[in-house]
Parts: sequence; C-alpha cells; structure tokens
Amino acid sequence: PNNTIVLALCWGILGFFVTPITVIAFSCGVECMYPVEEEITTGILMSSGQIVGIVLTLLLGWLIDNQNQYGESYIFEPSYLVLDSASVLANVFIMFYHGLYKRFESDCELYSSLLES
Repeated sequence: PNNTIVLALCWGILGFFVTPITVIAFSCGVECMYPVEEEITTGILMSSGQIVGIVLTLLLGWLIDNQNQYGESYIFEPSYLVLDSASVLANVFIMFYHGLYKRFESDCELYSSLLES
C-alpha cells in the first residue's frame, strides 16, 4: 500500500528488460519453425502467450478471492505457489531447450551450393 512510485519503477525496469527478450524469443521461434512464415510463427507465439496470461490471471484471481477460506493453516499463499511453480517450470524448460536452427541451416546449405557452382 502507498508504494505507487516504487511499483511504477519496478514495472518500468521490467519492461526495459523484457522488451529485448521478446524480440529474441520471436527470432528463436521463427528459426525453429522455419518452413512456416514468420508472421504465422509470431502470431502463434503471441496468441499462446495471451492464452497463458488469461488462464493465469483467472486462476490467480480465483485463488486471491478465496484466500480467506484457507485460514492460517498454510505456510505459503496458494497464489504464490502457482507463480513460483510457473516460474520454475519456465526456467527448467529454458535450461534444457536446444532448438534446431532450421532457417540458418537452410541458408548455409543454399550459400554453400551457390559457392560450389
């Protein structure tokens, strides 16, 4: 409560760092789904992100609204557990992700065939 300036500053810093990561994620998605056009791949990524955001917003809203029903018998609030679980799952997925760069490989094959001829 009454931390509007700190909250606005935190959101600004988050936006500053997330904007470049979004471009990198779209580029990686386009590379891995090469035969598909860039616009379709980016649209799929944005739509899936919106769907996940809507589901998390509804779930977290429901958990926060029903927070008084849990009483004091729990150590962590359920909404925090959902956010932490989603963060851990995303980080594990990112750590073990090694996508194939199909567009890059296709371009290398094309250039090597052009150089040979």
